[in-house]
Amino acid sequence: MEALIKAAGAAQLASLAKRIELLHKISTHTLRGEFIANMDLDPNGETFLNITPGIVFIGKSTLLSTYISNEREIPHHSPAKFDIVGYQISEYIVDAGTKAIISPIKAKDLIALDGIADQSVFAYNVRGPLGKTQVNRDIVKSIEDGTLHKLSPLFHNGITVIAKDISATKDAITASDYYVVNGCQSLTALYEKKSALTDNLRILTKFIQMEPSSAVAKKVTEFSNNQNGVKPRDFMANSTI
Repeated sequence: MEALIKAAGAAQLASLAKRIELLHKISTHTLRGEFIANMDLDPNGETFLNITPGIVFIGKSTLLSTYISNEREIPHHSPAKFDIVGYQISEYIVDAGTKAIISPIKAKDLIALDGIADQSVFAYNVRGPLGKTQVNRDIVKSIEDGTLHKLSPLFHNGITVIAKDISATKDAITASDYYVVNGCQSLTALYEKKSALTDNLRILTKFIQMEPSSAVAKKVTEFSNNQNGVKPRDFMANSTI
């Protein structure tokens, strides 16, 4: 890259590389290529990618399924059913139209929710996925480590879902017109690592029945996302050293 900058002389490419400190970024960041096309992979392309880990292919199917409109639309999602056979639920009733049900839910059921790929299930969340942060990398590690799946409800803070209607039997929880208002990072990571999921991986999930666009729902969303950030150095705060 240094030779390229020198050879470019006064060209705009050289000044751009200097301005964004490209040399420094190459040495301190992971570099990957993303090949975007308006068609899907053929067998030859799949073979090439298998031996070229530095390139990610984004084709027609991915572009269509993850397209996000620049218009503010609140979509309606199909009713979702969650298997809770063998598990108890905790129910908290506020009034005739407002209640909460908490239970450990299969990650495989959670990633089947409508609207994860195009982010519409997070329409009422205060933010979307934050990308490859250290927290997200840690989430991915815990998903890829099958020995931690059974322990997940012990250390994972859980996911909060607000829905217009929820109901429960001894075998299943059903939610209609639902939106995830807390747990966007976790659900996105689960979706992207779906091949690593097992039946043992369950996430503590709180289902809240109320109108998602109501003022109370907005308050629930704000309060559940209002947390003090914890940095890696904070874990050493009580060290005697």
